[in-house]
Amino acid sequence: MLNLAYNVLCGGTRLEDIERLRHDTAYMNALGAELIPDPTTAGDFTRRFDAAQVRQLMECINAVRPQLSRRRFPAHKGQRWRPQSHRDQ
Repeated sequence: MLNLAYNVLCGGTRLEDIERLRHDTAYMNALGAELIPDPTTAGDFTRRFDAAQVRQLMECINAVRPQLSRRRFPAHKGQRWRPQSHRDQ
């Protein structure tokens, strides 16, 4: 579950974005993890959810995302921080 939330918080929009994060040394060091589940495992897990459970998961992620962003990445000169996905680069 945390794997999915971290993917969203890092700008991921698809399960495939987890694969990129799995190979990001800084990301893995920040998590203190040697290994995280691959996108296939995350996909198998999420396919068990019904529509109401997906909405509930997204509401939970969206509820904490602004708090985490403010605490982790304070605004610089009035600008809001926005996570970038690899497609923005």
